[in-house]
Amino acid sequence: MTWFAGTALLFVVCCLVMFRFGHAMSEPVVVYPFIAAWGVSALAWPLFAMLAFRALRDR
Repeated sequence: MTWFAGTALLFVVCCLVMFRFGHAMSEPVVVYPFIAAWGVSALAWPLFAMLAFRALRDR
């Protein structure tokens, strides 16, 4: 459950940062690590949500 919360929170924070500072984030040194973190969290939080739901359901 904590992996789900962590990746979901990272995804939300990344979305808020993109919304607020989208045009200011033009340097590759900033963009590439940010896109990597956002992409991993975008793929991981649904996976961890399914695993957490399955664990709660199997109790």
